[in-house]
Amino acid sequence: MFWHKSSQTRPKVLHIATGNYSPRVIQKEVSSLAATYDVYVLQAVGLNDREEKAQIYPLSYYPQIWKRVLFNYPIILYYFFKIRPQIVHLHLWELVPFGCFCKLFNTKIILDVYENMHKKIASKEQYNQRLYKLLFQFFDKIARKYFFLIFAENTYLTSYPNLSKQHTVLLNYPRIEQFSTIQFRPNLQKPTIFYVGQISEERAFDTILKAICILKNQFSNIQLNLFGYFNNDGFAQVFQSWISENHLSENVHYFGMKAFEETAEISKDAFVGLALLKDFGDYRDSYPTKMFEYMATALPVITADFPHCLSVIQQAKCGFGINSEDENALVKKILWLLNHPKEAQAMGEAGKKSVEKYYNWRSEEKKLLDFYQSILNA
Repeated sequence: MFWHKSSQTRPKVLHIATGNYSPRVIQKEVSSLAATYDVYVLQAVGLNDREEKAQIYPLSYYPQIWKRVLFNYPIILYYFFKIRPQIVHLHLWELVPFGCFCKLFNTKIILDVYENMHKKIASKEQYNQRLYKLLFQFFDKIARKYFFLIFAENTYLTSYPNLSKQHTVLLNYPRIEQFSTIQFRPNLQKPTIFYVGQISEERAFDTILKAICILKNQFSNIQLNLFGYFNNDGFAQVFQSWISENHLSENVHYFGMKAFEETAEISKDAFVGLALLKDFGDYRDSYPTKMFEYMATALPVITADFPHCLSVIQQAKCGFGINSEDENALVKKILWLLNHPKEAQAMGEAGKKSVEKYYNWRSEEKKLLDFYQSILNA
């Protein structure tokens, strides 16, 4: 069946995300594609995005992969035949079998590789079973051979040599216009620390909470505002136990998943953004997206002292890199920012200028559009 030879003037693109995924799917990729393509999105986890340029259809979210496959695949199939897209853009490995099915209808398949699973699979609860590991390895071989791939970091290419299809790297830089109206006004009488993203031990939250305990002795009303999600229920319980045992309920506030604009409004008194990563999996070679987002909003940044992170921070002169397992180093840098408000403000402004000049979505958008065009021409 070759349904793509129709009289339509704009190609159709279907994005599918059955679980957690990078905000790039809506905020960046979809927005960039909408000028040229008719874009449809099937998503299970809403991120409070406001993207009117795409037709969005909700899916139910299930933590278990087998449930996502069993209950969401029939819905996905329905919309696939209803929309009849030229390109299907997948955002999770579990969708590889569906991509293979789509290829029977002469559909081009893209897989977005957000994580280097070859380095991180051991940390994924849903992949701990031997069956899931074997399935990932099998799906990975299929994707390498038959799909077009988009990678989130250049370093991922070391794990993906000799690819059969075209591929590209899209760095998850911020869209400048998304942050242009956001402005933090630090209130040092009630100092607020800002964090957005996944909450886990790998993101150094044991270090962060220990630092808050130390800082509380000097600033009893210090605030830590957290936006995002816990990587697993086990760490969520450990986190809550730590808060209770150390009497931090008045200092640490968890707001869940929210759009960045809303997080900034809630945390408008913030004076620093945290983007710490431990030396785990592919983190040593990956940029924390939140680092660039903090920079885009003129917040000073404290991040990991990995070489690639330091190269950005030192070039932009917008913050500090520390050992993410050293709570005393974190406390020292936070105190420095509190005691040097003018210098901290200059750091934030320098970071924003650096994003506007170097680390923004414009260059990545061009790569995305060129990649799509090359796929349609393939």
